[in-house]
Amino acid sequence: MDAHEAVSAVGQLGLRAVCEAVREGQMPGWTCSSRPAVGVCPTLWGQDAVRRCRLPRSDLMSITGEEVTTLVVSFPEALTSAAEVGPVLERLASQALPQRLARP
Repeated sequence: MDAHEAVSAVGQLGLRAVCEAVREGQMPGWTCSSRPAVGVCPTLWGQDAVRRCRLPRSDLMSITGEEVTTLVVSFPEALTSAAEVGPVLERLASQALPQRLARP
């Protein structure tokens, strides 16, 4: 199982919560780039995805109708294989998601 398959269980809401938490400084990581979403197919708007896994971190991409943002999320513990990425992202999402859902 590769990292992309392992991450599929996290789901869009979980990945979005992780992206927002990194963007807002509430989770270890940083924003690599942000650019206008000019030319991005509208069917991709609202999508969050794992772009690349480079242990001990992973690159995530968040696409909205306004911008495409690439973020790096740093994992809290050392990982030894790409298959571990999914469960770690699930755990991070489970920490970030309740805070996002509780917003007005």
